Amino acid sequence: MGNWREVFPQSVGLLPGRLSFLILPRVEGWEKHLGEVLKLTLKNLPKEWEFFQRAWEGDLGGALKALEYIQDEETREFNRWVLTGSCNSELVKDGSLRALVEGKGSLPSEGREDLEALSNLIEARSKAVMNRSEAIKALDRAILKVSGISPVFQANLMLMKAKLLQERGVSYPLLQLYMEIRKLVKDTGARHIVGEANFQIGSILHSFGQVGEAVKYFREALDFYTKEREPYTWALINNNLGLALLAEPAITEEDQMRLAMGIQHLKKALEVFTREDYPQEWASTTLNYANALVYAPTAEPVKNLLRAVELYREVLSFREKHGPEESLARVLANLRNALAHLGKREEAKEYLLRARNLFVSLNMHEEAEAVRELIEEIEGGVPSGT
Repeated sequence: MGNWREVFPQSVGLLPGRLSFLILPRVEGWEKHLGEVLKLTLKNLPKEWEFFQRAWEGDLGGALKALEYIQDEETREFNRWVLTGSCNSELVKDGSLRALVEGKGSLPSEGREDLEALSNLIEARSKAVMNRSEAIKALDRAILKVSGISPVFQANLMLMKAKLLQERGVSYPLLQLYMEIRKLVKDTGARHIVGEANFQIGSILHSFGQVGEAVKYFREALDFYTKEREPYTWALINNNLGLALLAEPAITEEDQMRLAMGIQHLKKALEVFTREDYPQEWASTTLNYANALVYAPTAEPVKNLLRAVELYREVLSFREKHGPEESLARVLANLRNALAHLGKREEAKEYLLRARNLFVSLNMHEEAEAVRELIEEIEGGVPSGT
């Protein structure tokens, strides 16, 4: 492959996942194209770099075909292995590059901050499961090395750090980290990082009760995530956006439109979260949708309530078979709510008793007490709007 200093000039760590290991061969005049590579604003690249652009565009077939423009066999076959996970070349099977990626080797990276950062990234990935603190330290070392060199590589490293920190729970420092990531790549072509940052910022703001701001970031996340490109994440964002729009009561006509939009986003999520493909997500989103129907401003409230009861019963059937019991108890309590609105108080009481028994068995005493109070309201003939 030749001198390490003459290959992949600061191109590693840019693309998501495994593609971050793709390497660019040295070509004549590479310096004038490096800026657009580092910012992922890819156009008019040298022929030997065309595979990188195709991979970035998600065109695996085009990327594999474009590999034929690479003259150096080890570089070409290594990239083929990164793209496909398989390779017949002995150079790659026993090569130092593959050993590096698999955490079995190292490379002579002294003086090359990007390669040193790549080594730190691989170290962080190997430690992320068993030793999160050490993984974060490795990422911090990598971030320092690429700061000012490659904003996209730096943002990818910061994104991995943010996700490790998020396993401990959300916080304002974590929110600030995602804000920094978003700012770092706003003028680059790394729309996947912008989309991910917007989604996470929206989720954190929603958990903090800042639903108006959360809505803004969820909507910006949907500028990148589409049903065709990332169906699962698209559906998840639509679910969360729907919940954020429904979080505050409707007082004005504008509020009523907001609630209607929230319901529409939940319906969009259910286009992907079907019972067959994503049963757990279907159950959660369907429950959210049913809850929204109960309180949605409408000229036909009974129709909405009947539809909500139908949905609750579908989720109830699923939870009775698959659990968890806490979710089952919450479905029972919500079903009671819709039945009470319809005047079916005795049937509502039956579901409340089941919910209360489940909450007691789960040591969820506050929830059990709330249900007990609702049972007393029914027994006392007190109308309930909750």
